[in-house]
Amino acid sequence: MVLNDDNFNKRKRRQAQTGRNFPKNQWEPSKPVPYIFDPKLNENARKLVRLAAQFWTENTCLSFAENGQGNPKVRIFPGGGCYR
Repeated sequence: MVLNDDNFNKRKRRQAQTGRNFPKNQWEPSKPVPYIFDPKLNENARKLVRLAAQFWTENTCLSFAENGQGNPKVRIFPGGGCYR
């Protein structure tokens, strides 16, 4: 989407999930976010995910651990979309 004078003020912000069934923190802030790869994910895609996790770890307050301890885990799989 290209914002212009006509649609700039019409853009709505994405709403974060809230509510008593949605925890304040999915992961303990002092620990890395554990992630696993789906067996169907190819090695090239895994390398890209590892590079992205390294970038986020180096440039944000987040850290990631492949096959890390704890739950929930982020499962990286081939395909599109956003899932919970």
